Amino acid sequence: MKRFLKIGLGAKGRRPSLVEKLNQTETVAEAETVAEEAEAKAKEPLSVLEILGLIQKRDLLVADEHIIELEAECEAADAHPPTPEGEANKDGSRKAKDVALLYEALQKELWSVLAEALASKSAPTPLEMMVRVIDQEEEADRKWTEAKVEVPARRIGGRPRAMRRRWAEAVGELVQQRLSRCLEGQGRPTGPLVAQMDRLAKAALEDLCTVKFHLLHAYPKDYQAFGVYLCGYHQGLAHHLAQAVQRSLTISELYFVLDWNSNIYQREVLGRAEISSLVKGHDLGPLLPPETQFDLEEECIAKVKVSTKTKAFSIYLSTILGYFEKTIFN
Repeated sequence: MKRFLKIGLGAKGRRPSLVEKLNQTETVAEAETVAEEAEAKAKEPLSVLEILGLIQKRDLLVADEHIIELEAECEAADAHPPTPEGEANKDGSRKAKDVALLYEALQKELWSVLAEALASKSAPTPLEMMVRVIDQEEEADRKWTEAKVEVPARRIGGRPRAMRRRWAEAVGELVQQRLSRCLEGQGRPTGPLVAQMDRLAKAALEDLCTVKFHLLHAYPKDYQAFGVYLCGYHQGLAHHLAQAVQRSLTISELYFVLDWNSNIYQREVLGRAEISSLVKGHDLGPLLPPETQFDLEEECIAKVKVSTKTKAFSIYLSTILGYFEKTIFN
């Protein structure tokens, strides 16, 4: 019975040898070393050329993360007291120039995305990425401001970037370019004033519809994106109308400008059913300043008076000539 129990217990497992234990320990240590090296490599900052490469590939969010890290290095170097050799200061100055270069390249690509989204009238996936970059920059600005308040004596670099304000400015510049382009012919606006303003109104309405139906969902509500685009087109149209009244206008052109400013713009652009619901609540003001409107009205009245006198004189002269013709030749 004892023998049967011993057999049932089975053979004892073999203990690992000392060499095997050492080998296992070395394997674990090697794996940990490889993992640490991989982690260190992942945290290693990218070079300027590598970040530029990310920008060119439009991996803009990752590129911006690395630019923010590089800028933080500049601030850290700037916080240290200058050394007699000045090497640290030189390195910090070089990195600051690199940061400026990278931000310039990043912004250029961001505004290219902005322009392409409005022109393509398609699903704005790159536009959503642009918004994420702007939000990331705004967060970096917030942290920079908090750090400055906490350590006022610290020398801190070029923040804030105010990327959302720059975005709004970029929208305004883009709108002006698009409106100018629809008037270009041989490098300058062509066609009568009525046709020019008609093309501008149609271009503005078409783009604002694109913003509403294709681009608006890419922006968070607090961006108030439609209002930014709307103000851009309002200012763009006001600019072109102001340019038009700089030259001498005929009576019919003066009538048209006054009517466009007071009625046509509201009817053909702002009041259109496609966008009118989003236009409400935006105090855009008149296209032309009140003093310009008044001057144009006065000019129109004066020209009408001159024209009336001229016509009256012309009728009188025609009557006299007719009388002499009848008297002399008959």
